[in-house]
This record gives sequence, C-alpha cells and structure tokens, in this order.
Amino acid sequence: MRPSRWLFAVALALPLFASAQPLHPLTGTLHEVHVGPGQQSDPHVSGTFVAYTHGDGATSEIRFHDLATGANAAIPNFGANDLLSDIWDQQIVFTRTTPERSALFRYDISSGAPAVEVAPTPDANRRAAAIGGGTIAWMDHGLLMGVPEIVVLEAGAVTPVRLTQDLAVDRDPAVSPDGRVVVWVRCESAGACELMEAVRGPGGWATQSLGTVEADARPDTDGTHIVYTAERQQADADLYWQPVGGGEERRLVLEGSQHNANVSRGVVAFEHAAPETPANADILIFDLTTGILYQLTDTPERESLSDLYVAEDGAIRVVWSAPGVDGLDVLAMTLTELSEAPIPEEPEDPPTGPEETSCENPGARPLLLELTIEKERCNRRVHTTFEASAGGGLLCIENGKPGKKSKRASAGWVDLNGEEVVGPHDFGKKVSHIERDVTLLEGENLFEGKVRSHPHSRIHVRIYGPDAGGGGSGAPGEDDAIGKGRWKRVFHGRPGWVERVSEHAMGCSSSGNTQAGAAMMLIILALLITNGPTRRDRVRVRVRSGRGRRR
Repeated sequence: MRPSRWLFAVALALPLFASAQPLHPLTGTLHEVHVGPGQQSDPHVSGTFVAYTHGDGATSEIRFHDLATGANAAIPNFGANDLLSDIWDQQIVFTRTTPERSALFRYDISSGAPAVEVAPTPDANRRAAAIGGGTIAWMDHGLLMGVPEIVVLEAGAVTPVRLTQDLAVDRDPAVSPDGRVVVWVRCESAGACELMEAVRGPGGWATQSLGTVEADARPDTDGTHIVYTAERQQADADLYWQPVGGGEERRLVLEGSQHNANVSRGVVAFEHAAPETPANADILIFDLTTGILYQLTDTPERESLSDLYVAEDGAIRVVWSAPGVDGLDVLAMTLTELSEAPIPEEPEDPPTGPEETSCENPGARPLLLELTIEKERCNRRVHTTFEASAGGGLLCIENGKPGKKSKRASAGWVDLNGEEVVGPHDFGKKVSHIERDVTLLEGENLFEGKVRSHPHSRIHVRIYGPDAGGGGSGAPGEDDAIGKGRWKRVFHGRPGWVERVSEHAMGCSSSGNTQAGAAMMLIILALLITNGPTRRDRVRVRVRSGRGRRR
C-alpha cells in the first residue's frame, strides 16, 4: 500500500460549514505493525506503543507493538479470549471473556507483570473499556436488567462510580488523556440518541447532554474538544466537534460519509468514504486549529478503525486496519509535523487579451439578468428565463443584499440550463460575494435559484454576458425580492410571473396531503394556462434587461 503524499486544505467559514481550498504536501514514515495471517484489528496508540486485537478465527489475544524499536509481543491470556483494547501511556485495558464471564483487565507494559482484573466481581459482565490519565470507563451490562451503564474507576480508587442509572442504552465511552472527561452515546428505547459528557470536578462527576446524534456517533475527546459523527439533515454522516462543557458546534462539510473520529491535541483522524466509492474508505486527518484537512491514505481498499496520538513535540502517530493477503493487517504512520505553509502559486502568463473583467468591474459586459431571492418561511426555488449570445458569461452574487434587515444565506443553489454553478458549500454567513465565470450560456437560458437558510435571508444575483443579448425575460415590478408571501411555483405561460398559491392549498410541509396538493397544483396550472393569471394573483419578479432599462 502506498499512502498518499497529498492533503486537502479546508478554510472554516461557519460554525457548521467549511469549503475546500488548494492541496498541501504531506510526508511520513510507514510502519507495518502486524502484517500476516489472521485478523489484526481495533488498533489504538499512545506514545510509541500500539495495542490491537489479533485473532485466528478460534481465539483472540491483545498484542502490543513499539513503533520506536519494532518489538511486538502478546499479553498472555491463559486460554481466554482477549479483545477490545485501549491504551494510555503504557497501560493497556481490554475485555477478557470466558464461558462464565466477561471481565476487564489492565496490563502494564513497563513491568511485564501478568494482567490484573479491574474492580473484580464474580458475575462481571463488562466490555468496551477506555482509559486516560489512569481513569478507566466501561460499559457494564451486569447492573440493571442487562442494559449497559457507564461506570468509571478513577486512578488510585478501589470502588467504581456509576455515571448512569436508567433503562437507556449507554454505549461507546471514551476518556480524555488527563482522565477528567468521559463522553459516550445514550439511546432511548425509541431510538433517539444523545451525546453525553461527564466532567470530574471537586464535587465529583457532572453529567450533561450535548445534543442529538445517531447511535454510531462514536465520540472521542482530548480534554478540550469532543469529536463525533452525525447525519443531522444530510444523507451521509459528517464530522462534528464542539468544546468540552458544551458550546458552538462545528461541522466539516465533505462529500461522502465520515466515521470513527478520534482526537488528540486538536488533531482528528477519521475514515472517509467518497460518494463514488462508498464501499472503500481512506484515513483523513483534520487539524481543528488551522482548519487544514489531510488525506493520509489513498487506496482502492477500505482502511478502518483508526486512532492517533499527538506528542508534545508535534510528532503524530496514526494507526489503522487495512485489508491484507489473509485478513486484516495493522499499519501505522509517523508524521513529524503537519504542513501549514501554502503551496507557492505558479506564475501566470501576462495577459494578452482585453482587460479582465469582474463583478466589481464588469466593463462592457451587458447585464442580462438581475434579481433578488429572499427566503421567507419556506425554501424557495425560483425559475425564470433570459436570452443571451452564446458564449461565456459572468455570474455575480451578493449575499445578504439589498436591505438593511436582510441576512446572509448559509446555503443555496444557482443552476444555469440544468447545471449547478453555485452549490450550498459556496455560501456562508461570512461569505459576502460569490463570483463565477460561466460557459453555459445559450440563446435561450433557464435560471433556477434557491435560498436555504433563516427567514429574510436573501441573495442578489446578476448575470453578465459576453455580447449584447436580450434582457431578462421577467416582467419588472415594485417588489425587491422573490419570496414575499407563500410563492410555490413559477408560471411559465408568461415568463417572469410568479404565481401565488393559497396557504390552504399548499404549505411548506411535504407530508400529509402531498398527493392532494400536487393534484390541486395541476388543476390550478391548467386553469392558469387556459385563462392566464389574474391581476390579483400575480406578483412581479424584479428583473432588469441587458439594455439597462426597466420593462
């Protein structure tokens, strides 16, 4: 396998959005932690040591590997099955199963002494232990009707402390490196899940919910940040993060799905499956401080179950599982640092043609179309047509104008002749202007636009052509924006007119009377095509022609 030597840069524009920027180089040293027969999976790293599960189909054991020396050894299990490990410093915790019980054990690499059980109990039914700062957290199935609860044992303590006591399913705990913060997912029987946090203070552990997530959010924390994945309203899961204690939630917008995020000193490793290859996944690294996204692996296979450790000197060690010749292998990479310097731009050839134009200086370009789209109570898709001479054009969007009370749109679309020119990732509350060169202009053109954001969000759109062409086809009017009232559809019998549909006929929601609403719309359109819109029902779209006059 050849890890990719490239990274993607991402500039944070919003609490919930980021936009792609140019590539940056990435270099590192690849380590073969365990390559060979059997299944090697679930690796975790702390310092230079990696702990992972090795199985041959009949039994499983926990092994550890020193990235500095290459030494590799197994923790003796005396015929039991060991799995699901975690590591902090040189302390490894794991689940040991026998036909009678499922208990947690701790192993000290530095001493080499036999592993000892954590808070022994005869009828133990525990698993999924996590460790940080000497504090151990786990899922305990032996306390309340088999429903897992989150339990912690602080460093130096003898008696465990229950963080939960209810019939909800509490799962996937993670502990910060200082042992002060524990995060996990709590799911009700109805399926609704929450991101949970417990912070240790002078008075004990304080627990709170930090928002809704899916069951497979798999949160992690470095004591400052909490990272996790969630779908929210997207089709696929994205990477989210927020500060310990609660606060502003941020989202990394990236096509495809993201899973299994882990964080150390503000650097996150996670799995990314591109939309064109959903069965495969690569390991990406995201720096929460600089906002730069790095691609660690780039293979046609599925890398999974990654973890990382960031040392005080900035060295980063990442571990993951990857398909091998006979099962899964464990690989690692050591990075000395993450590049922050931008790639030098290649010198451009001096201009030889006419002076370059822009939205601030359109020059002699004719104005073909000008309109404003406003979001009221529903998300509006606006259609209109305009004429132009075939060739290249210029699309200009002012986000949040005109109007003092208007807000900037956090998402939206602009399509020309069925092709997306501006998408939701281009918008944001800190984005005031968007400029695009377009090569899609024809003699007759279809414009479609939509604002998806808070009410009164609006965008002002201008389209310039290469040559003098026909103006916009919409009729002018006194309204400054599209979207006043409850507009549902553009009536193409008279280009530029927007039909107003009664609120009782069609609402914002798509549930309930969808078929009835669609049937009613067809009836309304049939009547309009026959008789044309009445003066009372029509509203003008503000459109300016390429000749600079209002029509």
